[in-house]
Amino acid sequence: MPDDGPHPKMIHNCEDGTVYVAGHGKIASYDKNGKRLAMADFDQISGSKSLAAGLFVSDRHVFLAVGTGNSMRATEDIYRFNRDLTSPKKIIEQQYGCCSHIDMQVMNGELLIAENSRHRVNRFSLDGTKLGRWGKRDRTGIEGFAACCNPVNIDIGPDNVLYTAESGVGRIKKYTPDGKFLGVVGYVDTTEFDRGSKLAAQTCYIPIEVNKDASRVYVMDVRANLIRVLAPKKK
Repeated sequence: MPDDGPHPKMIHNCEDGTVYVAGHGKIASYDKNGKRLAMADFDQISGSKSLAAGLFVSDRHVFLAVGTGNSMRATEDIYRFNRDLTSPKKIIEQQYGCCSHIDMQVMNGELLIAENSRHRVNRFSLDGTKLGRWGKRDRTGIEGFAACCNPVNIDIGPDNVLYTAESGVGRIKKYTPDGKFLGVVGYVDTTEFDRGSKLAAQTCYIPIEVNKDASRVYVMDVRANLIRVLAPKKK
């Protein structure tokens, strides 16, 4: 990766082999051989020193969360680019993502944002118009989101099912796009593993990836440097 490119903090791999990388102040795209295709300076675009707090690439657009702060009160603005990183536009202001981290997905023509510091999922049009929101903080029930800042990560499975990951409790659940609870997928509690600890389950960054038929959910355990795999129990 070129020395003047972004220091990787967020990465998104596209089906056509293009890889987008965002770091402190810059976002760039690369082909499958590592050749840089385009780059943008979002410090210059936003007018301040900023962090790459979230990244998602759809078939037409690149959505970048640009964050300030490193606490529960950290906020992020959402910028939309063309796939060639031209025409940057701020479409959403002041989402609350703990420690300058906020996850995004596009589903059914909507941008879904996991506003973890407020324990909810926000729904926007691809132009940034607010369409709705759902979710609540809940330390005792199963349908809401526990701990300080959840859901920290989300992913789209088959049949337009939204999967959520919660830090602190290591819990993976699934919902409809408008927030109807569909059930618990499983837990990734590192205290159950030989070299795990409670600390490892409390990371505020738990990327998840659902395979094409939802028979596997891959969960990244950042602090243990492992990828956990959730799958249905064999009968």
